[in-house]
Amino acid sequence: MLSIDLYIIGHKGFVCLQHIFNKYGIESLNCVITARDPNMANDNHSLIQEFCTRNNIKVHNRASFDPANSEATFSFAISWKWMLDLSNLIVFHDSLLPKYRGFAPLVAQLSEGEKEIGVTALLPSETSYDCGDIIAQRSTSIDYPITIEQAIYQVEGCYLELIDFICNNHLNGKQLVATKQLESNASYSLWRDSSDYFINWSNDACFIERFVNAVGYPYGCARSYVDNDVVIIKEGVAMPDLKVVNRDCGKIIMKDASNHPIVVCGSGLFKITKALMSDGSESLEIFKRFRLRFR
Repeated sequence: MLSIDLYIIGHKGFVCLQHIFNKYGIESLNCVITARDPNMANDNHSLIQEFCTRNNIKVHNRASFDPANSEATFSFAISWKWMLDLSNLIVFHDSLLPKYRGFAPLVAQLSEGEKEIGVTALLPSETSYDCGDIIAQRSTSIDYPITIEQAIYQVEGCYLELIDFICNNHLNGKQLVATKQLESNASYSLWRDSSDYFINWSNDACFIERFVNAVGYPYGCARSYVDNDVVIIKEGVAMPDLKVVNRDCGKIIMKDASNHPIVVCGSGLFKITKALMSDGSESLEIFKRFRLRFR
């Protein structure tokens, strides 16, 4: 008998919910627990709720659910942001642990230019986050440029493979074996807030391009100040460097034929191809000025 409490938010959570329902049946879903994520433009909360209601799956909001009396075989935590003290918990983490423990690991991996991303299924640890024993991992190779939305869709296949691995082992009477992480290989990704969406123009232009793509939809998108205004930078591309004798990162050096500003970076140049003002209006008016400094 397979019975799962599913703690989910976001598109990855929704896809995993669909997969478990379609492959293992409604009887495998003891209940679904979900929550809002104010840091995402689309947290799929309504989609999750509607799917559960339509298919007669018990669904709870995080604040109103008490897991103490649950008799589920497993509790799966997928894109879940809160601590859970459960004996049957399996955490799904967006990196190949022990690398990128912590917060927004997929964003960090894309920003750093990792060529391989993946997911780890692990047991919780009593000592710290994301350092429990590893049940299994799945990975996928990526090519740049890639947006965070594209990476989410690609890595979702790893989630489904891990779910099948765990469920099939249980259904076939096999016990899951977990192995300790190698601490010498551990790295961490820090939590992010609204200030972390602002571009550091002293970085390399290729890093800035990856960063802009990594924090785009469904997240808040890269930003920069111009004067006292906030510009939301949705798309851009790294350009070959020029010899700038008085290099001043963040200044516009030139524009292309379409009036796209080209900005001086720590090394290389970055062309902004799509941007909005913070109120959602087009930024073309402000970009008519040549003497602009992004900061």
